[in-house]
Amino acid sequence: MPKRISWIEMYTTSLFVMFLGSVADIYLDVKYDLYGFFTKGVDFEYLLIFIFIYPATNSVFLNFYPQSKSLAKKALYITV
Repeated sequence: MPKRISWIEMYTTSLFVMFLGSVADIYLDVKYDLYGFFTKGVDFEYLLIFIFIYPATNSVFLNFYPQSKSLAKKALYITV
């Protein structure tokens, strides 16, 4: 994959996505009990998803983002 974004952009956005995702998951589980299928509380086994999947997906998404294209193409890219 050709790298068109800097390392600081990759790390900051990955950390932000991991933080926002974990805060949202914890809030939705503790406050509204939406994720507690078997036990109440957060299942910490799924933290590996935040460590490996989110940064990889985020890097690919940002790397191929059509920055110099029209607003319609940007919206289509985000939607798809």
